[in-house]
Amino acid sequence: MTILHVTCRCRFAGGFELDVDFTAPPGVTALFGPTGSGKSTILNIIAGLTRPQQGRVDLGDLCFIDCDRGMELPPQRRRVGYVPQEDLLFPHLSVENNLRFGMRYASERSAEFSHVVRVLGLTELLGRSPSTLSGGQRQRVALGRAVLRGPQVLLMDEPINAQDEGAKHRLIHDLCAIVAELNLLAIFVSHDQTDVRRFAERVVLLDAGRVVGSGSARTTLDAVFKTRAEGVAAPTNLVRVVNVHDEGGAWLGMLGGNHVMLPATTRPYAETVNVSFHPTDVLLAREDLAGVSVRNHWRGRVIDLVTARDRVFVHVDVGQPLWAEVTPDAKRSLGLQPGQTIFCFVKATSLRPLEMD
Repeated sequence: MTILHVTCRCRFAGGFELDVDFTAPPGVTALFGPTGSGKSTILNIIAGLTRPQQGRVDLGDLCFIDCDRGMELPPQRRRVGYVPQEDLLFPHLSVENNLRFGMRYASERSAEFSHVVRVLGLTELLGRSPSTLSGGQRQRVALGRAVLRGPQVLLMDEPINAQDEGAKHRLIHDLCAIVAELNLLAIFVSHDQTDVRRFAERVVLLDAGRVVGSGSARTTLDAVFKTRAEGVAAPTNLVRVVNVHDEGGAWLGMLGGNHVMLPATTRPYAETVNVSFHPTDVLLAREDLAGVSVRNHWRGRVIDLVTARDRVFVHVDVGQPLWAEVTPDAKRSLGLQPGQTIFCFVKATSLRPLEMD
């Protein structure tokens, strides 16, 4: 298994200092953190566009840069495909010629042109000029160009931020398929915690140029929030609902041993659906309640409690972990403590399905 190892340090004129040490295995790793934490700088260092003052970057046995030895591999020899925030398509070339430009330095790992075009939904765009494309379409073209280079490492800076929800789901699905098919090591930058939780297998959390946590996406995001609640973005909920089916016009599914009612829709759901919702959408009670309009009553167990200023975040296991946000007074009146049985009430309209056929 080829692993990317990044250990580097550099100080910039404005005073920002990057000092990181992390590894990334094949699959999808996210760099996540607030604006200015060094995420895009790390991508530029891996790609060879920024030179660190100290450290080295290795892809298995291939050394990209070693500052101590004065060794540096030029960008075109790094077997890296890069999709920056600004897609940087050539305005004078058609979509097809932009894509084929990525094949000029293609390696033996390069995917078939027609296959990449089909997977990324670019067939109808080949003859068009970049100036006629939407932001989301331009991102897909930039991604296709990077993949057609035949990289071993795929770097993506906010690769799906210009997509609407339907296009975002399709692109995430396509990205995962390409990464798996070509056995790529993919690293992407995102400010969206939900995208990190649904797309990345691993996450490297950054703050002020330092790594503050790394590991599997869900557990690392939750663990760092528990230990650094005041300095980390509040968690979001992403759960997987299975066995989704239409029952008399209502869409129902299962979450652990709990029944789930999904928002009404005229389109069919997939059998398995990722659902996002905010901790403030979760109401807690010590007992199940009858005669209320909220349709989702999920029995769970309190895992942990995290206090952040005037809020208390309650980590609950309902078959999958979720977060609820309550006031300190609600925490006291409910007597919340780890191990306690608790009921979570969530309106169907508060659930945001992320995957639909």
